[in-house]
Amino acid sequence: MKHLKENNETYLQHLRKGMYFSCCLLVGCCCSIIHSFIPCILKQSTSNTIQHIQSLMILKSNTNLVRKLREQEDNEGL
Repeated sequence: MKHLKENNETYLQHLRKGMYFSCCLLVGCCCSIIHSFIPCILKQSTSNTIQHIQSLMILKSNTNLVRKLREQEDNEGL
């Protein structure tokens, strides 16, 4: 599959990452709902969840960029 190849992942790696992100978002959603009823608790939970997911996605993006640059260097060196 093109999407998996572009992200340098196997199906199971992609499934695991997708399920992890889904669970994080579910927890963040639940915290947000609870916070809407009781504003004095879980003030930063949803923001922290979003920041966590964003940092993982940026890390993955940077890793893919480095891999592509190395592939280009290898191809130019031939």
